[in-house]
Amino acid sequence: MIGKLQKFFPDSYNRYFEPFIGGGAIFFHLNPENAVINDLNQELINLYEKIRDQPEELMIGLDQLQPKVDSKDFFLETRAKVPRNKLDLAVRTIYLNRTCYNGIYRVNSSGEFNVPFGDMGNPQLYEKKNILACSKVLQRTTILSGDYKKMIRRIRKNDFVYLDPPYVPLSDTAHFTSYTSEKFGGEQQDELSEFCKKLDKKGAVFLLSNSETEFTKKLYENFNCQTIKAARNVAARSSSRTPVNELVVTNY
Repeated sequence: MIGKLQKFFPDSYNRYFEPFIGGGAIFFHLNPENAVINDLNQELINLYEKIRDQPEELMIGLDQLQPKVDSKDFFLETRAKVPRNKLDLAVRTIYLNRTCYNGIYRVNSSGEFNVPFGDMGNPQLYEKKNILACSKVLQRTTILSGDYKKMIRRIRKNDFVYLDPPYVPLSDTAHFTSYTSEKFGGEQQDELSEFCKKLDKKGAVFLLSNSETEFTKKLYENFNCQTIKAARNVAARSSSRTPVNELVVTNY
């Protein structure tokens, strides 16, 4: 999606904010000099902190797991085990992501990772050059974990905020909101649109991605809305992995 979103990024801005950092594709692509990232998923934030602070130790831990990437039994054992410390938790996060089905991150109502084994042959758990490059960017980044709405106090005029929240479902059965044990439904989407209005009043610029539905178009009707085609690569059936319309919202 980076190529399609590139034309929407502002030419200049002060600080970069990303309240729903997720995999951080846009953040790492833009490589900002002064950034604040946040996510409600504390396990993900722990991973970013360990990549920033202990990249070498993290890679040593992953090297120890590399010979076991083909073992379903070891996967299930690791998935069920509570790590001893935050470094082990970060190692586990990458291991599960690289060996689970379709690389999905999903938890149950108790916050436990519940994606099945991927059986992908011999996946490589990491690339050293990538870990070190990510570590370098994160060392000049403020990393937060919590309710994104609290970030409003930090954001000032001419800051750029990129919002990639849990998407509005395109159908009654497409209700994937289990990235954390907290749900992100209609009420939360309403709150997010109000957050965007506050950003606009502050003089910050924002870009938001979401599903193109009548609901989202209504939420953001007072801003600039454009449609792009987005691929869907994690559907259970390959026949469902077809391009869909995605809404890009900006206030500039």
